[in-house]
Amino acid sequence: MMKRVLLHLISLFCILVLVACGSQTTPFPTPSLQPTGTKTPSPTATQPPAPTQTSTSVSLILGERQSVEAGGYSLQTPSDFKTEIRATQLTTSSPDNTFMLSMAISPRQSEAQTLQAALTAFLAKVEKGIPDLKAQSPQPATVGGLDGLSVNVTGTFLGTTNTGQITIVDTGPAGFFIAFAFAGDGSQAYRWESAGNQVASAVLASIEFFEPLAGTCVISSDPSYGYTQENPIRVSGDAFGGPPRERAYLDNLAGPKGEKISYERSGSQEFGDTILDAFVITGLSKPATLYIDEYSYSEPQAPFGFTCLGAFSLTKP
Repeated sequence: MMKRVLLHLISLFCILVLVACGSQTTPFPTPSLQPTGTKTPSPTATQPPAPTQTSTSVSLILGERQSVEAGGYSLQTPSDFKTEIRATQLTTSSPDNTFMLSMAISPRQSEAQTLQAALTAFLAKVEKGIPDLKAQSPQPATVGGLDGLSVNVTGTFLGTTNTGQITIVDTGPAGFFIAFAFAGDGSQAYRWESAGNQVASAVLASIEFFEPLAGTCVISSDPSYGYTQENPIRVSGDAFGGPPRERAYLDNLAGPKGEKISYERSGSQEFGDTILDAFVITGLSKPATLYIDEYSYSEPQAPFGFTCLGAFSLTKP
């Protein structure tokens, strides 16, 4: 059950980061902010407020530093956690799937958008997926030397109560760095008070920002690019290194409005002096087939009708 909850929350976060700070045709609803009582010293992302319940220390060993090149940040996660990187997003979860920390870079709505406005927009989107969301008053936070805001939240998702923390910092033109950490509150869960907040604090404290991967998502103006055998997507890599490069390319694709897509290889076929892999793409208004050549290279672009989650990181081997 907890694994299913975590998977749904991961999907929710992916959607929120893609659209929370984007253009909207209607105003965002105001999230339910719960005022705190006696004012306490402002916490930072690396020093969350003291828990209200007796906490139990956890043995925490961080693994090797990992870089999210498209997002412009690096960090360390617990050595026994499962971690996945996709474009600007990194998600890490506990072995029992009852704690998750996901972070990504969310594009700016405008140059004038403030940190508070971006946080309010994100909370409003979270509230649409978790209607009983309760958020405490935002407090100052610091991540990687950048100033931001942090807010403690609770809410029910798929019948399970979760407690966690949302942290946001302004990284400049690249957008806003948003981290969403939460844990299940069940008796057998990786509780926020006893372990989750310690892990979130340690991971956020390890974050270092750097200049993100140069370039932006380039969308091809040629309507045949990727859709025809004569004009395939060329990722290079040969029979052994090619498949991971194909997946890296496809994992960075999104629908025209940032929709999450899925893909499945339908087969290979000889064409001229090369071999092409055909992939059926779903998640759009109708399925599409893209042809990828893993034996030759040209700078990757998004096919007409697609967008990207970030700049393509595939360079010539």
